Amino acid sequence: MDDQLSSAIVLYFSDRRILVEERGRKLLLESFGPELGAELISQIDGMIERTFEIGEQFPTLSLDSAEAMVAEAMHREYPQLSSEVIAALAWYWGVGNF
Repeated sequence: MDDQLSSAIVLYFSDRRILVEERGRKLLLESFGPELGAELISQIDGMIERTFEIGEQFPTLSLDSAEAMVAEAMHREYPQLSSEVIAALAWYWGVGNF
């Protein structure tokens, strides 16, 4: 499941434009089917929420520094995920705080 989740996260964030969530959800549902796609979306939503919880700990840092801290914390919490996946999650956190 970790490989599948990693693949889903990379796909979800593959179109790094304004409508990431809308396009990402559509891609996951098309690629993994409605049941598994919905499950993966739920897991990704939880991880996104976690990045925002972590980011709240760094209100005085610059955006770049805080994004790096979010990535580091997510890597500690999800060591099974690749650096590419962690970077995508941290990138999304940064976009949400821009």
